[in-house]
Amino acid sequence: MATKDPNMKVLLVDEDAEVVWTVGKALTRSGFSVVTCGDGGEALSLLESQDMDVLITAIRLSRVNGLALVDWARNNKPDLKVVVITSADSPAIKNLTLSKGVLLYLEKPVDTDLLIRVLSESDRKEAFRGSIDEIDILDYVQLMMLSGRKLVLEVSSREGETGLLFIDTGEFSHALCGGQEGDEAVIKCLSFSGGSFVNLPWTEPERLTVKKPGRFLLIEAARQRDEKRVGAEEDSSDWLD
Repeated sequence: MATKDPNMKVLLVDEDAEVVWTVGKALTRSGFSVVTCGDGGEALSLLESQDMDVLITAIRLSRVNGLALVDWARNNKPDLKVVVITSADSPAIKNLTLSKGVLLYLEKPVDTDLLIRVLSESDRKEAFRGSIDEIDILDYVQLMMLSGRKLVLEVSSREGETGLLFIDTGEFSHALCGGQEGDEAVIKCLSFSGGSFVNLPWTEPERLTVKKPGRFLLIEAARQRDEKRVGAEEDSSDWLD
């Protein structure tokens, strides 16, 4: 798991004590300096009086809600990284939150491993690397899309195939993989069952090749990967028989 300089200070705000305990413990173990509170008003006072690097906030809070905290941060501390966590599965709230430029929007229960990976990567100048064997590439790409960021993701399979995915503020714009491009290249890269990936600095693609929505492509990649897995299991079963 990634570790952080303890000088990186996180303000974690949620009325749910269990969430504060679980997420705060994971962050502390990974080297973050964590301040917690369960009230939006107290959180606002802390943001005004102390220097924070990251704000992780629920939406439903007493006195000052999470979206108001996001707005305050954007207007007063634009360099503050903001993560919103929520149990509300509302497309409208999600779209509104992402439009405010937050780093991540996560639904509960919070995947702390992914949260820590993304926070650590966001504070490093070098590229963020990961293994598809350790983290589901579909989950990671979905988080990057939800964050509204711009990045180029280089994906490599165990067999040595490589591809590039250009993610532009929530959607794929261009993709290359194994001689294919566009929609087919996205699906091919995301259906790798093992390998590695690395975030590269954003560069504008030479052309826009991806036509279909990212949500459709993620679902199709998952379907094809499942078909490959089932086929491999059936082949193995036939061999054993």
